[in-house]
Amino acid sequence: MPHPPNRAEDAAAEDPSDVADRITDAVVAPLRGADGAGLAPGAAAEVLALMRRARRIGERMLLMRAVLATEDAAVLQEVLKRGALKECNRWLVEGKAEQQTTLLAELLRLLQHLPIT
Repeated sequence: MPHPPNRAEDAAAEDPSDVADRITDAVVAPLRGADGAGLAPGAAAEVLALMRRARRIGERMLLMRAVLATEDAAVLQEVLKRGALKECNRWLVEGKAEQQTTLLAELLRLLQHLPIT
């Protein structure tokens, strides 16, 4: 039986200019769901694939805001399990080097929001 397409894997093969569109499709759409509670269950793989591809500050801010809007502890744990801390660290290093204070402040809010033990 054929497997459904894996959008997370497809994101890695796309042109970086398409990342913002993918973020909108994968992240913003679930935010507009019925409960409006942030990321949908099962969205963690897609979010992490997009985090790895995001290069522009706007893309990164959109992803962080989507995670910040998420209250479901299981979804937040899955985001962490899939490598969010590693990506946040990369963004912190790059943001510091480029003096992106808005990005750095949002990253600190995100780290505070994640269930890190």
